[in-house]
Amino acid sequence: MTQDIVQRVLAHPRYRELVARRARTRLAFFILMAVVYFGFIITLAFWSGALGRPMWEGATMTLGLVVAVLIEFSAVLMIGAYVYISGRKHDPILAAILRDVQ
Repeated sequence: MTQDIVQRVLAHPRYRELVARRARTRLAFFILMAVVYFGFIITLAFWSGALGRPMWEGATMTLGLVVAVLIEFSAVLMIGAYVYISGRKHDPILAAILRDVQ
């Protein structure tokens, strides 16, 4: 019985659409995070002096620390956005597929 439902889900046309949507979403978030992260790494490699500068005259906090925190914050925002998109866009499609095959 369970194997039959799995086969019907895999054959459902909306399931193929769901797989494609999830793949596009993952790819978009991967590219966005790669740009942010590798942008930081390239900045470190070729313009490291900029990240070592103090935020303002006499400050002990450097620009690099602030940029690193912003990168971490962007990762958290992207996780939240992915969860939101998954819950609002992908999960209803999966629920409809499951209703169709049962």
